[in-house]
Amino acid sequence: MKPSKHNILLIEDNEDHAVLIQGILSKFSEVNCICVVRDGEEAIKTMNASITDNCFPDIILLDIKLPKITGLELLKIFKSDNKTRHIPIVVVSTSGMERDRKAALSLGAYRYIVKPCNFNLLYDRLQGIFAELFREVTP
Repeated sequence: MKPSKHNILLIEDNEDHAVLIQGILSKFSEVNCICVVRDGEEAIKTMNASITDNCFPDIILLDIKLPKITGLELLKIFKSDNKTRHIPIVVVSTSGMERDRKAALSLGAYRYIVKPCNFNLLYDRLQGIFAELFREVTP
């Protein structure tokens, strides 16, 4: 049985996008902890540290255009590690390019969504994904 409160790792280098996504996630009563990191190296360090703390993520929201280590490289790393391969990873990207979507899904992303300019649309998309994953999202 999945826990009723979920920990989220948001890997996003754009401050405005991170604030927007955090605002959306804060409206989901099922969210316990939101950890935000800005690049791929920081994401790996955070994952290694969170294995032993109380904020190990139940879901990862991942931008693919990141400095240092790209989101696609992180996806490959996380999906090849026994400790993290079970975590659903949702790619949330400004890239609507089909090759990026196909690459992310082939590497094991749970979903690939293009960041819309509209807050309500992004809210609805994330809420739908959380409902699929946790079957209990109530804003």
